[in-house]
Amino acid sequence: MIKRICFPLLWPLSMIFTLIVRIRNYLFDKKVFKSYRSKLFVISIGNLSLGGNGKTPATMLIADILRSQGRSPIILSRGYKGKEFGPTIVIKEDSAKMVGDEPLLMAEKGYTVVVAKDRVAGAKFIEQRGLGDSIILDDGFQHRWLSRQLDFICVDCASEDAIEEFLQGETLPLGRFRESLSSSLERIDAFILSTGVFTKELSQSQTKKVSHNKPCFIMQLQPEGIFHVLTGQKLNLSKSTQEIVAFCGLAKPQNFFQTLKSLNLVLKKEHVFSDHHSFSETEIDSISNTYKLPLVCSEKDRIKLYSLKEASLRNVFFLKVIYRFINRTILHDFVKTKTNSH
Repeated sequence: MIKRICFPLLWPLSMIFTLIVRIRNYLFDKKVFKSYRSKLFVISIGNLSLGGNGKTPATMLIADILRSQGRSPIILSRGYKGKEFGPTIVIKEDSAKMVGDEPLLMAEKGYTVVVAKDRVAGAKFIEQRGLGDSIILDDGFQHRWLSRQLDFICVDCASEDAIEEFLQGETLPLGRFRESLSSSLERIDAFILSTGVFTKELSQSQTKKVSHNKPCFIMQLQPEGIFHVLTGQKLNLSKSTQEIVAFCGLAKPQNFFQTLKSLNLVLKKEHVFSDHHSFSETEIDSISNTYKLPLVCSEKDRIKLYSLKEASLRNVFFLKVIYRFINRTILHDFVKTKTNSH
């Protein structure tokens, strides 16, 4: 409804935005803007649209595939909303406010992550220090200053609405696309389709429409349970009507809420904050004191709670999930063929 009312204003702005992006890409394609070509193999994990497409888990799973092939991948991130300019290696003791929530989450899980606002400088930092033999460029599709040999695009396919939004492909500010699909298809090597446990298996016709006949790999989410943010104790979900209060700072909060509902949890209240939101004790205490129920956030949100006092976190839990590729063997071979040709 809001979009329809604002359409006369947003449509021309969207056309101007699209034109600027196309001119920029043209200048890169014609080598007017020159990309830095690293000595290392570079894979980009990116989006066409704004966040919530499963980019972070896809980055870690691609790193796992490279490790299984005997390689030493380094994840290179700009550290979105982090204050650290870099380049620097992320360690577990860092704060999300300094290096960004996603880089810290990946480092906590055992991946080597370098944050650098200037990602060309970040790539040179990795080369000069001999940190690894390949680079995974996190959220790198539109960052063309660093050349890559393989471009993955992540797409949220957790609902029919998400699929339809992607197929419409409206650019900013009218829609969520950073650039149009039609003008970027030549640069895309493969799609990663992110689905939730609450989503029916993607049909062949849906996959074909989304992937435009590019190689397509499906990434599926599986919840492991609800755990306390400090103690790691698992929340007992034996009650069929377990009530909770859910809160998150995610690009697509409804995917998170739907995953919680798939565990037969009753969401008494859903609190939505902006993506990458830094939570305060006042906010958490207010929710906790109002509802007197377990508070549950996402794993990415958990990373941003560690700076708060323990008293504020006494009743706060997080949803732990794992991701897997349905067709991992095919993806493994696809990546290996690309890396061997480098």
